[in-house]
Amino acid sequence: MIRVGKAMLFPIPLNLSFSRFTIGGKLHGELRRVLKEGKFDLIHIHEGLVPFLPLLTIRYSDARKVLTFHAGFDRSLWYGIMRPILEPYFNELDAVIAVSEVAVNSHRQYFPGKYRVIPNGVDVGKFQPTGKKVEALLKYKYRVLFVGRLEPRSGLPYLLKAMTHVVRAVPEVVLVVVGEGPYRYKYQRMVPPHVAQHIIWCGRVLPESGLPCYYRTADLFVAPSPGGHSFGITLLEAMSTGIPVVASSIPGYRQLVDDGETGLLVLPGDVNALAEKIIMLLHDTQLRHILGSNGRRKALRFAWDKVADAVEKVYYELL
Repeated sequence: MIRVGKAMLFPIPLNLSFSRFTIGGKLHGELRRVLKEGKFDLIHIHEGLVPFLPLLTIRYSDARKVLTFHAGFDRSLWYGIMRPILEPYFNELDAVIAVSEVAVNSHRQYFPGKYRVIPNGVDVGKFQPTGKKVEALLKYKYRVLFVGRLEPRSGLPYLLKAMTHVVRAVPEVVLVVVGEGPYRYKYQRMVPPHVAQHIIWCGRVLPESGLPCYYRTADLFVAPSPGGHSFGITLLEAMSTGIPVVASSIPGYRQLVDDGETGLLVLPGDVNALAEKIIMLLHDTQLRHILGSNGRRKALRFAWDKVADAVEKVYYELL
């Protein structure tokens, strides 16, 4: 791994999340040196036409260039304003990939052209039903899991509000929150004391340091995002681990979750419906098993070897 530049000190609010662009006074020189010394035949750029590293890479590299779009949105102020400037960069690309149809539709409105859909993948060997669990959590009868950044796009406040109803119906339940973010303390303060004792804040847990264990320990996984996702990586991880999911019915999630078959969908922001689905699943062991098994089978279609084969095919077409 070769690092060039550095991340911005202060993140920029973007698409219900926060982004840090690569900057640095030496970024231009460092990047040109890496490109010259590497003599690359092909360069694969991820994220989008955003400042500054992706654009500089397109400008300075003579290699074949592939770009993958990940974001999903209805409209983009950045692309709307900067489109005339960014179009020449887009036209320099030899292949364009998007992780979902949602990502395609988001970007095609600004940059028409040929897009290939190649989804994100999941390590189905690491995220699998059998294996170690988090022993400290097994003392709780029911365990609901949330994994994600603690920011508006995650939708965690809707789940925290739903837990008021869930705790009343299922007193033995705990919500396990895995993740960090700028809104952590705000979210913690919004929880009533009688609900707070049913919530366990675990902080950030990396895949290589035990994240699959948290999925395996859970009875169900909840993704309450109000929008802004073109895909659902944490949903895919949960499905691969064989646990049922309850998710917002947003386009990026509907591509993964078949309502009533591989999980349950609720309208974004509908706290009562979210609580009802969680309570229903906690009371129905058989349904949890069916949804979890179906989810695992679907997740296998997103195994990294299949995704890598699709990306590799694009490379061979260009070289």
